[in-house]
Amino acid sequence: MKKLFADSYLKTQERLEDWFDDLREKAGCGPNADTGAVLRAVEAMSRKLQAYEEQQTTVARSRGYRYWGDYYNAIMKEVPEAVPIELPTAYNEVPAAWVTGQSRMTLRKAEKRLLETYKVIRKVLAYILDYEPDEGKEWAEEMRNELYDRFSKSTDPDAFEKECLELTYEIEEDDPETTWVDAVEWARGALEKASDLPLLAVEELLTYAEDEGVEITKQQLDFIVSSDYAAYRWFDYLLTNYLRKTNRATTEEVKAITELKEDALDLWKCYEVVSACDPSRPTLTKRVYAPSVSVAMIDAACKEVYRLKEEGDGVMTDAWVDAVVEAVASVNDGNALVIAEKNR
Repeated sequence: MKKLFADSYLKTQERLEDWFDDLREKAGCGPNADTGAVLRAVEAMSRKLQAYEEQQTTVARSRGYRYWGDYYNAIMKEVPEAVPIELPTAYNEVPAAWVTGQSRMTLRKAEKRLLETYKVIRKVLAYILDYEPDEGKEWAEEMRNELYDRFSKSTDPDAFEKECLELTYEIEEDDPETTWVDAVEWARGALEKASDLPLLAVEELLTYAEDEGVEITKQQLDFIVSSDYAAYRWFDYLLTNYLRKTNRATTEEVKAITELKEDALDLWKCYEVVSACDPSRPTLTKRVYAPSVSVAMIDAACKEVYRLKEEGDGVMTDAWVDAVVEAVASVNDGNALVIAEKNR
């Protein structure tokens, strides 16, 4: 009897299933997680990795290097091959997570890599010894215990050595609440992939952000890049800067503008709701905006909602809908671009 599927096809399917099972495990998903859940977990991991690499670059540049790898290599060259300090025997054992964690080293490779890490550990122990006369024996003992605790719980040697170098070279971490970084490239990467945002407004916001040098705190940045709705949050952040004519919007300002925008768009109805075409979430929908929706029109809608809230009792009525539509039309040659009147 002729086979329905060739053996090569079935073997390929088996390899794909094995690969996906491995991906599901590394992404931290349960054995019953579907494709959509695994992909979202992988996306979240990618965002965290991107943020981590950005932090490494910031540390390197604070020491005069363009890339983390250049800084790391330069520091490692300064670390003596054998600082005359005897390592405690507890350091003889490779941390378990080096082999079983995300780095997925073989035991042999991990043991070889550990020899390089010994140089950094000796450097930290020498640092502790130098400061012990000033800081006291109790401080020194706490530091040694902390060093070993971090070593034993480390998931890979690179991350552990980074912590050691930051300590011995007294690199202070920037305060994420007060440290501002460029927002444009981060925002551009997320917004240009989004298909359910008003495209003209996105272009205008990115142009404004680039021209005005819009910045964002590290705390706000971490919040956005770790979010499942990064593109929406970037849109709201840039919109807040645009509407308030600033380049450093605060969290409170973003929250206020976001609430106004949501109410304004719900009343305005410049979009239609369609299926997101996600097989893993068949009920998921997205918005398709009128092509010509601009920031000026969103601004007009937001200002009208703000006026109505200030003058009224906060209960949105059909009269509010008409007022918002009229406000938008007044800045767009009489055309409010309403495309979802059936949903009003």
